[in-house]
Amino acid sequence: MLRIEDIDPTRCRPEFEAGIYEDLAWLVLDWETPVRRQSDHLADYAAVVEALDRRGLLYRCFRTRKEILDAIGDAPHGPAEAARPGPHPAEEEARLLAEGRPFAWRLSLERAKEALGGAVWTHSASSRKAQAPMARPAGSRRGPKRRATWCWRARTPGPPTIWP
Repeated sequence: MLRIEDIDPTRCRPEFEAGIYEDLAWLVLDWETPVRRQSDHLADYAAVVEALDRRGLLYRCFRTRKEILDAIGDAPHGPAEAARPGPHPAEEEARLLAEGRPFAWRLSLERAKEALGGAVWTHSASSRKAQAPMARPAGSRRGPKRRATWCWRARTPGPPTIWP
C-alpha cells in the first residue's frame, strides 16, 4: 500500500508526489491503486483522536518536534525518557492556551499503559533519531511496529483496547 501524506501544503507539492511515483517506478516497485491519500481520510483520523481523547489518553503538547529532538540530546537520563516529555504542568498549559500557541495532540504513554491493563512494555533501539513510540500486541503476525529509535511493544492476552 502506498499512502501519500498530503496534508502539509508547505512540504507537500504535486511535483514531489510525481517524484515519488517516478522513483518507485525506477525501482520497479508496484503499488495498489487507488493510492491512499491522507487528506481523503481526515474524518477517520479525527474519529480516532476523539475516541482517544474521550478515554483521557491524549494531552496537548506545545513543544515543537525540534524542541523534543533537542531535549533528547540534553537528557541526562537517556533518550527513552526524553522522547516524549509528557503533559505540560496545568498552569503552563493554561498560559500557553491563553497565548494562542499551537499544539499537537500526543498519546500519553503512561495513560495508555494503564488503559492496556497488565501489559508489559519493552523497548529496543532501531535507529538514531527518536520519534513517537508505537505499540503492537504480542501474538500479532507482524512484528513490532518500528519508528525511529524506540519501538514499544505491548504484551497483552488480547488485542489492545485503545480503539473504539
